[in-house]
Amino acid sequence: MSESRSSGDNLPGILIVDPSKVVLVAARKLLEPHFSVYLAEGGNAAWELIESIPDITAMFTEQNLPSLSGIDLLRRIRDSGDPRVANLPVVVTTSGERDEATRRAALDAGATDFILKPFDAVDLLTRARAWSSTSVRAHSLHEHNQVLRELVMVDTDTRAGNRDYFLQESVKDRSFCVRHRRAQAVLHVAVDHFDRILREQGRVAAREAVGMVAEVIRSKCRREDTFARVGESAFALSLLHTDHIGARVLAERIRQAIAQKVFKARGMAVAITVSIGIYVPPYEADLKAEQLLEQAEKSARIAARAGGNQTNVVNEGAPRPAAAAPAAAKPAPAGTVTLQAESIAEDPQLFIDKLFPLLQRLEDSDRLALIDRLLVMAETPPAD
Repeated sequence: MSESRSSGDNLPGILIVDPSKVVLVAARKLLEPHFSVYLAEGGNAAWELIESIPDITAMFTEQNLPSLSGIDLLRRIRDSGDPRVANLPVVVTTSGERDEATRRAALDAGATDFILKPFDAVDLLTRARAWSSTSVRAHSLHEHNQVLRELVMVDTDTRAGNRDYFLQESVKDRSFCVRHRRAQAVLHVAVDHFDRILREQGRVAAREAVGMVAEVIRSKCRREDTFARVGESAFALSLLHTDHIGARVLAERIRQAIAQKVFKARGMAVAITVSIGIYVPPYEADLKAEQLLEQAEKSARIAARAGGNQTNVVNEGAPRPAAAAPAAAKPAPAGTVTLQAESIAEDPQLFIDKLFPLLQRLEDSDRLALIDRLLVMAETPPAD
């Protein structure tokens, strides 16, 4: 494999793939004044160049190549998940005799055009200019449309995604989790008593309060989390690789940070709190995005009806393994909780589920610290 590039700046790239060094040198001499020319003798070498060099705008390839045939290379290009690669114009070079079966196979694999060898200088340059120009225009249009799609999917007030964005991305999240049997959690975060804030403080202050909530949530999210505004005063999160314990810890951190945030409207401090609902679907459940969001929203409404400023969980995650029957023990005095490391290790999710009503009575900082400590205990292997 050899690679060559002209010294000109900002020239579109043309890739020539052929097992003959003579053909490669001839094509380079014809095209190099007008293009950045890349050369490859085999299909695998050509694929490496296509993947690594973004300014290649068209490819001319022989069908009979070592390591990876021209047809297989063409199929790999068309099957690529990268639109730049998948839409690359590919001109198949053929010899003088017309082999209709071979040409048909190339067309079926996605060939853009054909050209005869040996190359005619005018013909080669004309095809290169035409397909390179088409490729550049198509790529520019794709980028422009991508920008427009992103703008349509963004909430202008908070710069979070909007409801359509959440539904689109959570479908991808769900598909990934079902395919890999990984946990997924969906959070619905609703501002408590938003109507009262709107009525008493006005729309400007209410909008600022929603913006503050959005910034707090964003600061607690991971890069891979899907975060969107799904209502006037509500947000949603889709969390990959997160069971209901991890979701609950994140929800508590968000809830506590918002409750402690000082928000002022008209020079007066206004209490802003949120109710957070969590839904963890079963691994195997093939649910639509609307269903995931609906379940999380129902969970948040339960938290709001219970007084707000709290978290509620609907857990339907993967079934837990059956725990061994506990050994007989003396009953604990009323109002006390016995923390056994063995119980946590056997089933930490169930343990924290049972303990959580008691955790609600603690101060925010104490509750969060205890949850984190329980998670550490659950993940720490017992000493030999």
